[in-house]
Amino acid sequence: MKKEVFQTKSRKIKKRSKYKTYIQHLNFLSYFYYNLYIYFFFKKNLLLNRKILSNFYIKEIGSLISLQKWVFDYYVIEWGSKK
Repeated sequence: MKKEVFQTKSRKIKKRSKYKTYIQHLNFLSYFYYNLYIYFFFKKNLLLNRKILSNFYIKEIGSLISLQKWVFDYYVIEWGSKK
């Protein structure tokens, strides 16, 4: 019984550390904060999880620049027009 509890706890800790690593990759490689990306993906109905985004940012540099431009243009239109 005790062994099963520790195994479950270890899996949860492992998932949490991977989750934090993915978010750190996203924050390091972009000039937007992670929560702004999530807000953008929610508004545009894009279904990408943290792992896919992290791998996308690491391996696809050209696409990363396009995505950042798309997000930046969205925020300029979304928040810039509310003045």
